[in-house]
Amino acid sequence: MLKIFSTVFIVLSLLLSCAEEYDNPTLMISSGCFWNVQSFMQSQQGVQDTKCGYTGGTTTNPTYENARKNGHVEAVEVSLEKGAFLKVARKFFSEFPAKRIKAKNDMFGKDFRGRIYYFNLEQKAILENLRKQYDAENTLTLILPASEFYIAEDYHQDWLKKRCAKN
Repeated sequence: MLKIFSTVFIVLSLLLSCAEEYDNPTLMISSGCFWNVQSFMQSQQGVQDTKCGYTGGTTTNPTYENARKNGHVEAVEVSLEKGAFLKVARKFFSEFPAKRIKAKNDMFGKDFRGRIYYFNLEQKAILENLRKQYDAENTLTLILPASEFYIAEDYHQDWLKKRCAKN
């Protein structure tokens, strides 16, 4: 009997430790200009911090000047409060402006296509479910595994807040 209780205790301990790993503390999004995505995310409950940067390319430490030609897209890394992943991801799918519309010209081409990145399989499942609920025929949000994120130059961080404060 003691052996059974010990086994149950070990299994429950492992499950609880795994649950902490999947608290979903980070979300990464790209949808064209990172300034707009950052501003939108900063206004959401459950968001602790945001950083503008680059992801998805073939080089390390990209800059604003060379990121796109090396395959990177502008992205925002969003640090979340524990348990806020679903709520904040849902806000992106349901309320983020039409930047996720399938683009058919150079101004709103593949660099401006909405992308949301997952860090584990739980996040992937949540994001795929949200895409089914919110994406229509004229939108397509790509759901991709997260890759290396490179923080953008200081002058890009909180750019809209800084610009609006000057005016």
